[in-house]
Amino acid sequence: MQLNPRTTLLILITGGFAIFGCTDDGAQTQADDEVGDGDGDTTGGDGEPTGDGEPTGDGEPTGDGEPTGDGDGEPTGDGDGEPTGDGDPTGDGDGEPSGDGDPSETTGDGLCESSCGGVDCGDCPNGPVAVDLGEYRIDATEVTAAAYGQFLQVEFDPSYFTELLPPGCEFKTDFTPTDFPANPPETIPVANVDWCDAWAYCKWAGKRLCGAIGGGPAPLNEVQNPATNEWYRACTGGGIANYPYGLMYSPTACNTADSGWMTLTDVGGLPNCEGGFSGVFDMSGNVWEWTNACNEQNECRRRGGSYFSNAPNSRCGIDSVRGRDFRDKSQGFRCCADN
Repeated sequence: MQLNPRTTLLILITGGFAIFGCTDDGAQTQADDEVGDGDGDTTGGDGEPTGDGEPTGDGEPTGDGEPTGDGDGEPTGDGDGEPTGDGDPTGDGDGEPSGDGDPSETTGDGLCESSCGGVDCGDCPNGPVAVDLGEYRIDATEVTAAAYGQFLQVEFDPSYFTELLPPGCEFKTDFTPTDFPANPPETIPVANVDWCDAWAYCKWAGKRLCGAIGGGPAPLNEVQNPATNEWYRACTGGGIANYPYGLMYSPTACNTADSGWMTLTDVGGLPNCEGGFSGVFDMSGNVWEWTNACNEQNECRRRGGSYFSNAPNSRCGIDSVRGRDFRDKSQGFRCCADN
């Protein structure tokens, strides 16, 4: 990465149970809504010609007893006692090794080539909190619009896209969701994100899109396997439930079609929509959630249904796939991470 450092040089002269055999959500698109199952950054100042009563400055051939004449005992002559001349290793006066002239490595003026907290990559978001499930961690809620907004403030080096994104996302040049608000709300899940947006955010946040336990993609043909699938295990409590809150559907527990909300609600705002593990919310309804399970046709699995979804489509085991570039007002995600 090439930074565009601002160099400030001061020369001193004067001083991050399941039900098996479920139907494919792709075949049930009309059951959820008309368009597809819930898709709904002059001189020296002391009276002498050159400065302090000496012909050249202070009684030394060059002015102050040092070869360059600044009085700091260093050969560079800037008065800060450092060999580079400005008080820090890179020579820009900010005390940081990145040399960008800013007081913090995370607020520079170059291009990001790493995750949040890195040089020019912005601060890491405050949430969601990651819940420890033993072998891995999963976000307590879907990623919010405000957290995603922090990601959008980062300018990535175009050459870094091949490292940031996996094969299948070559079409990406920008991560701004459709109709993204100017002032993204703190508590509403981000929506209108495609699979590649979700992947990039999770990687930037120091996490990953939920896939196989231990990392990597989950097999697309394993819809309901709590032994291998991070998202499905979290939703079902390890395979013992059909919905995050239990075996049977509740029309009011989560933000689904029967709840009457018919819009996005605050993440974690419905206390009965908790599970399959304590501290994990909204794995049924609110927004569909992308997961790391795709095929060669660039179709990827999404989970949990949305505020448009009915009972069958809001199960933990619903099988729904969409293209990587698919966006919808009911489509979001959450992230996972290794312990």
